Amino acid sequence: MAAAAGVYGRSLATVLMLPERYAAVGQMTQRIFEAVPAGCLPLAPADIRFADRFVPKELVVHSGSDVLERLSHGCRSRR
Repeated sequence: MAAAAGVYGRSLATVLMLPERYAAVGQMTQRIFEAVPAGCLPLAPADIRFADRFVPKELVVHSGSDVLERLSHGCRSRR
């Protein structure tokens, strides 16, 4: 847990990738609960059932391009 906190603490964001069987039923893993307290933005792929219940709709991503857009938007707003 301490190692994960260190990685998340140095990261801007993480994509909450899940095994397909978890995503299909909307079962989130512990990663979201490790990332958020460390200040790491959790981006949820849209194919996770109920993704918008885990993260705000602005953090639901549909593609790699969406991930890049969210990250670049966050960097611009911090300047």
